[in-house]
Formats: sequence, structure tokens, C-alpha cells
Amino acid sequence: MARTYHLGPTRRAGNLVITALIRAGTGGRANYLLTTVGRRTGQSRTTPVTLVENADGRWLVSPYGNVGWVYNVRAHPQVTLRQGQRTEVARAEEAVPRWPARCSSSTWGGSGSRRRSLTRPPRTRWRRSCRRPPGIRCSG
Repeated sequence: MARTYHLGPTRRAGNLVITALIRAGTGGRANYLLTTVGRRTGQSRTTPVTLVENADGRWLVSPYGNVGWVYNVRAHPQVTLRQGQRTEVARAEEAVPRWPARCSSSTWGGSGSRRRSLTRPPRTRWRRSCRRPPGIRCSG
């Protein structure tokens, strides 16, 4: 059975810093604050996410699999994306991509830098060997 992802103290501290930067409008072009309604509590939950844009639209991809915000979006697809003073309401729908994204750092451009678009994997072995992270299309 796969291990469940839990935020450690370093990741929590990093999220606090990134959240403050995104609220100030200096958190990067693709970074947003995603606000969802909690599936159990009904309270607003906010987390920093990276929005990937390509020819197929705008996507939220969870690199850690099914985490809290993914479950919340599935239960309540109306979300809010915030970047600095700009806020937009969007509808998020989980979509099954035509091909699975690669599960290595090469999906994101390697060496810690993230690309703005996903590319089709060149080899069939990637299709067989990798679990597909949840892909959520945002339209709004």
C-alpha cells in the first residue's frame, strides 16, 4: 500500500512563506492561492498551488497524489484562485488526460525548475510505469 503524504514542518514553513508572497503578488507567475470548501467541515481552506497552462487549458496537478485540496475540489468544484489583488472564481473538474504525465522531475524540467507546459512522453515505458497524478482542469 502506498504511503500517505503528510506535510512536514519544513513544508509547512515553506507554504507559509509562499502564501505570504502570493498574497503580496510576488509569488511567481504560475503560483496561486487555491481556496476550496472543506468536504467535511464546510469551512474555507486555502493552499498554495501551481497552475499549469498548456494548449488544453489550465490545470491543477497534485504532485503528491490525492491530498486534502484534491478531495475538497472533488466534493465542491467551485474554487477561488488568488494571486496578489487579483481573484477569480473558477469551476474545477477532474479530468483523465489522454496520456499519463511522467512521474519524474523531468516532467517539471528537472533541477527544481518547473516548466509551464506538459509534453507528451517520448517512450511507452513511461505510460506503463507511472501512476497518474490527479489532473484538475480549471475553467472560469
